[in-house]
Amino acid sequence: MSKIYTSQTTVKQNTEEAISQASTKIVAQILKNEHLVQNDLVSIVFQASKELTTVSPAKGPRTQLGLSETCFFAQYLPFKSGHKLSVDITVNTQNTPALHAVRAATNIEINNLQLIQKNLISLLLNLTQLNNIRKKNLHKIYISVSTDIDKEKINISKILQKADLENVNYEFTYDTPISPDHPMYLARAIRILLHYYPKDQNSTPIPLYLNKTAKKLRPDLIQPS
Repeated sequence: MSKIYTSQTTVKQNTEEAISQASTKIVAQILKNEHLVQNDLVSIVFQASKELTTVSPAKGPRTQLGLSETCFFAQYLPFKSGHKLSVDITVNTQNTPALHAVRAATNIEINNLQLIQKNLISLLLNLTQLNNIRKKNLHKIYISVSTDIDKEKINISKILQKADLENVNYEFTYDTPISPDHPMYLARAIRILLHYYPKDQNSTPIPLYLNKTAKKLRPDLIQPS
């Protein structure tokens, strides 16, 4: 069983410091009020308004609250305005069956619809196979693309069908835009977050970062040569 805690705040300025402070504060407040620790958390999903384009809101909580093992996901909601930032924290409310979360990402060289679809299907298939996830065990799929990809042309239902994941609950959004001069900026990126019930409750989720995404987003996963 799982539960979602939600909170919202207004960020004073579109700066890295202000966004990090705001995101850290609302996450810390939920953790404190609900007496939660990292082991209780399944994932933390941010929704940011279109004005917040400096840095991912996940950076602050991950580093300042010691949540390096938690799955973060950030969504860009263009219909929101006024420097709004909200968060959904999914937690397990009992030990068995415990909901797990795992991340994956890739990027493409050109904004081509066929290439996007091919890479997204491949990413879904590889991530589910890597973690031995069956469709019946999937709880929800979060998919986002960077704002330099034509999201409106992508048929997610068709893609999920080709990945044998039709009828699974999903959200499809833009990722929060990040300034091109920021070290974590990644052009034409595709990101996935899966919520699932593992066959083996003691298993550890294995993330999958392909192409340039590992170096940009998770350099800690790169094996030294």
